Amino acid sequence: NDRYLQECLNSLLREYDASTETSAKRFIFESVYLMYNFGSEECIKRFNRLPLKLKTNPLTNCCFKLNTLYLHKNFQRVLDQVEALPIILKISLNKHLANIHSLYFRTICIAYSSKSYNFEMIELADRLIPFESCQQFKLAWCKNLCDKFNLSFNSKNMILMNKSSFNFSAKVIATL
Repeated sequence: NDRYLQECLNSLLREYDASTETSAKRFIFESVYLMYNFGSEECIKRFNRLPLKLKTNPLTNCCFKLNTLYLHKNFQRVLDQVEALPIILKISLNKHLANIHSLYFRTICIAYSSKSYNFEMIELADRLIPFESCQQFKLAWCKNLCDKFNLSFNSKNMILMNKSSFNFSAKVIATL
């Protein structure tokens, strides 16, 4: 359960904060916290209060930078860097991928909105899920996303990026 996991993680980090000893594994749990609470103001504040040794740890620092990229709405760079994360951090971030995909898809739709311009679906799929290698899966997933946001596509898998037909209230509940 999400709340229970969050409470356990917070409890563990409080123990680390209160301890005078440094644990060799603390950076992993700090990184998990950053990914599990991705994009939250509290996780940024927590990172800023960490000892310098933890802030400069490559894994913890990478997670902080991903949070910063997200907060600056640089969704493409966030998605591009997910593949390089260790599996535990990918799992921690997973609950946020649907939101990242929704926000990025909206941004692309607004940026490329035109009555005459069609966006290639495979290009959109490559942008939204660069870490997935199966093209057939990418296309099926992208078609589902287009349906959810009310964007039409043709038999050549070209998407009509028309922001006037885009359903801005749609939510992507589950991701990959």
